[in-house]
Amino acid sequence: MPDPKRQFWDTFLRAMETEPRDVRSIRGASGFVHPILAAGVDEGRKRTLIVSGDPDARTAALAQADIQAVAPSTKIVMARPIAINLQSLALSVIGHVGAARLPVSRLQPVNPEDTNEKTQLPDFLQSLLSDTIEKGSRPFKFVELNTLSFVKELAQQLSLVKFEGFEIAGKPQLPDLKLAPTVILEQLVSFDPVAVDRSGGVCAIPLYQLEDDDFDAFSQGDEDKARACLSKHHVFQYFFPPADQIALAIADRRLVNTPDSLYRYVETAPEIGHPLAPNELVDPHAPITELVDALRDRGLLVEGSTAIEVSPAGQVVRKEIKFRPREGLMEKLSRVLSIKLDVSLKDIFK
Repeated sequence: MPDPKRQFWDTFLRAMETEPRDVRSIRGASGFVHPILAAGVDEGRKRTLIVSGDPDARTAALAQADIQAVAPSTKIVMARPIAINLQSLALSVIGHVGAARLPVSRLQPVNPEDTNEKTQLPDFLQSLLSDTIEKGSRPFKFVELNTLSFVKELAQQLSLVKFEGFEIAGKPQLPDLKLAPTVILEQLVSFDPVAVDRSGGVCAIPLYQLEDDDFDAFSQGDEDKARACLSKHHVFQYFFPPADQIALAIADRRLVNTPDSLYRYVETAPEIGHPLAPNELVDPHAPITELVDALRDRGLLVEGSTAIEVSPAGQVVRKEIKFRPREGLMEKLSRVLSIKLDVSLKDIFK
């Protein structure tokens, strides 16, 4: 019987139309050996999907470029799992307390016979913390992961919790509590755990959003359910992007001013390892050369000062998915076809 934790990645790779390979590291053009959790090959399309074992998003993005340089004949597509997101914990606390700033005094237990909010808050926090620990550890039960990556993600997110009013007075180890010490959750609430992956063109796999039934589907090798799960979390669309969504995103980023230049972005996706999926917003089978007209007919694109602009209706569509894992492809496309400027070292160090 296959290892369930390995089966998760095998199902993921097959759902992405690649054949799993038993490898744990790949040497890049730089000579560095990059750890990986899984890899699958699509020989027909000459694309290789790699699940990064690197400890953070920036390293994974650099590894993708390094591996691509040593394998120019294949198209390297990189994904990276993220197992924890403390934002949900912060939102729950704020929803219970009604503010993003929590005075430490409210965490102190009072008369057990008193049933007011001050007594209930410590119990609520204890229950919430237990639930968060359970959710954070759940992916490790089902998926082979890099422990260092998890620890770094956790440390980064915890560092966003700020403390105010703690001052050292007299003995260095004793805090001065005269200034009403407060725990501040504002930065943690606004934290986007997949932002760095997205900006690096890497697909973040938000394992923290998966439920037990989702993990079971992967562990049991159910490719259809796995694909449906990945589509729900906008991961599948990174690997198989709808052409009309690419067109709308490129127009939203103001990277083009003619239909021909927009079509070039759409056509580039398969060239870098991202086969096109049926359209989501217009006729699923509309040809690429008719996308602009089709999106205009739907009121998603309009004529503007730069020839192609996103309408208010198009902005609504963009807002719904702009911060999803699939948007990593837009960053990747932007870099591939953006104008390269010559920059001297003098300019770099300004």
